[in-house]
Amino acid sequence: MPTTTRDRLAHLLRIAACLLLLAAAAFALNGRVLGRELFPPPAPATAPAATETPAGGDALVIDSTGLAPDVRGYGGPVPVVVEVREGRVAGVAPKLPNDETPMFFGMLDEKGLWHAWDDLPVEAAVTARVDAVTSAT
Repeated sequence: MPTTTRDRLAHLLRIAACLLLLAAAAFALNGRVLGRELFPPPAPATAPAATETPAGGDALVIDSTGLAPDVRGYGGPVPVVVEVREGRVAGVAPKLPNDETPMFFGMLDEKGLWHAWDDLPVEAAVTARVDAVTSAT
């Protein structure tokens, strides 16, 4: 049976529809198509990397947004706030805007990640090798 131009066009349209469905599924799953982000995250805010606490206390609050943009979770960049008092880390917390779920951060908290740097001198905290296992796949 000879193939007509109309049959070829219909076949081509079915293939195109399948490819579009696959691209939509890939984008819905991880925000990428063919390994490329269609909508890259916005550039980090131009806020200073370190500021004094609003109350004028003796703490230094460091925003990791511009310092470590390659630190990423499942939902994208995960900037944190590091509080330093008297040359030692007083706390690390994910208090900045991000796309991770509270459940993910809860698992990290249960594993002790946010307290892994507590009371370390700044020099030791910078080179510390800290990791947490969240049972994620």
